[in-house]
Amino acid sequence: MKNSRVIILYIVLFFVLSAFPLYGLIFYEQPENTENKELAKKPELNLEFLSESGDYFSDHFAGRQELITMDSMLRYQLFGVSGQDIVIAGEDNWLYYKDTLKDYQRVNLFSPRMTHNIVKVVSLMEEYADSHNAKFGFMIAPNKNTLYPEHMPSYYGQIDGDTNMDQVLEECESQGVNALDLREAFFQEEETLYHQRDSHWNNKGAALAQDGLLTFLDKSHTVYQEEDFESRKDFTGDLDRILYPKNQSKEVEFYTKSDWNYSYDQEVDDMMKMVIQTQNSEGEDSLLMFRDSFGNALIPFLAEEYGQGYFSRIIPYRVDSVVSMGANTCVLEIAERNIDRLVYNAPIMQAPFRVLDFEMTETEVQDLATDLKEEEFESYRKVSGLINPAYLEKDSEIYVRFTAEDNSYTLEAAPAYEGEEAKENGFTLYYLPKAMKAGSYDMEIVIHTKDGYLISGSIQQVKMN
Repeated sequence: MKNSRVIILYIVLFFVLSAFPLYGLIFYEQPENTENKELAKKPELNLEFLSESGDYFSDHFAGRQELITMDSMLRYQLFGVSGQDIVIAGEDNWLYYKDTLKDYQRVNLFSPRMTHNIVKVVSLMEEYADSHNAKFGFMIAPNKNTLYPEHMPSYYGQIDGDTNMDQVLEECESQGVNALDLREAFFQEEETLYHQRDSHWNNKGAALAQDGLLTFLDKSHTVYQEEDFESRKDFTGDLDRILYPKNQSKEVEFYTKSDWNYSYDQEVDDMMKMVIQTQNSEGEDSLLMFRDSFGNALIPFLAEEYGQGYFSRIIPYRVDSVVSMGANTCVLEIAERNIDRLVYNAPIMQAPFRVLDFEMTETEVQDLATDLKEEEFESYRKVSGLINPAYLEKDSEIYVRFTAEDNSYTLEAAPAYEGEEAKENGFTLYYLPKAMKAGSYDMEIVIHTKDGYLISGSIQQVKMN
């Protein structure tokens, strides 16, 4: 009898503990999201309720972060490896973002066509900025293991040769794009300017990047590396939060002793806000900056130098904001690991008009383009599609031509295509119908090759009002 009671007690205890992650949701206070992803939201009553409920439970069950922390600590202490797939546990307590591994090992290199497309998108942005009297600068924020590879685990080998960043910067030179290579400036510094347990530069690193950028743009500015900084052990790294959500450690951050004169247009409680606007009565010029998370530490150093600052994480890039906000400086900053995302979405701006070489032959090709789509977007029309890869050369430009009885217009498309992954043969352009003479036009796709132009023939008729 006594043994049966013990058995029953064990069974009850087993089910109580096993079900805790579920019933614990009733009283378990959901902690801050420390992961580099958006967690599932509470399910609503619909046909996907069971599936959504499973996703929600997987992301929110009681004790989840405690178990993640415990698992990560055991894996690191016993085997010296990370407990999270997106984090690399390096030597000397360093952490790296695993998305940078392909760049570090020089694998999955861009094809010549992809490299051309990436830089062409930037080139078209620069051309638009230049046409509206705005200086343009393109800056790639280096991966941490590009600058500080010595703490990477030895079992991650490297292949000799150029990286994707090398290829892109070389293509920038070829296409005449105003691009800044920050690597040499960081290599010259003896002090480590990236966080040990975060994927980004620290404030001193941001100050170095600001100096490099504004020197590159030929703008007078305060050189903050020459100013005094104070250090405080109050910073928690993004990788540390992912790996140890319930046992985060603090590391040193540096703070300039200079007084800031700029102010935010609205309260900013998170530097990852999609749009941050600044004002500074003592600053000069206006800055439009497209940025990612590397811009978090950079914003104060730039806001202090400009009368107006508009820092945007919105994608697609609203390059036409150069006009609406009257900016005289436009900067594109992107992390090295994310360079290929430049061809995921075309920048929103009036596509440039082109004059084709009339001495080159034109050959009609029936299967030149597929998946063609024209749609309204605000005051623009958006044209997108895919080119048959068999006809594309490494540097083929893609055009959309509108032809009427008495005139025609040719616009260059950005080699970018909206989607979850980069497509080498995609294109997109935005155009304003009011920029063309009213009438009915035949629309066709044109690509440039070394032997002449290939044309699709009339795809559809469009009306300009």
